[in-house]
Amino acid sequence: MKAAVFQSLSPQQQHALVMAVLLRNALEDFHATHLTQPQMRELNRLIRYALYEAISQIEAVAGTPEGDEFLAWAVTRIPDYWEIPGRDADSTERTQA
Repeated sequence: MKAAVFQSLSPQQQHALVMAVLLRNALEDFHATHLTQPQMRELNRLIRYALYEAISQIEAVAGTPEGDEFLAWAVTRIPDYWEIPGRDADSTERTQA
């Protein structure tokens, strides 16, 4: 993407795209082993739109009672077995590499 195009996007769109490219890069080894190119293309599209929707929803209701309810709901959907990003050894090794 050209810098001028990126700069013309909303902050939510910019954030979603940056997060999506970082996520895509993190999934590259999985993709090579388990997904075809068309499957990865579709997965990337789903990720981009889901990230944009999440950012938009969070920002739209931030600081409101609806926002508090939304975040409380979202927190209850986070499985207990998920590692905390930035705390687990694997993520620490990636950030130090």
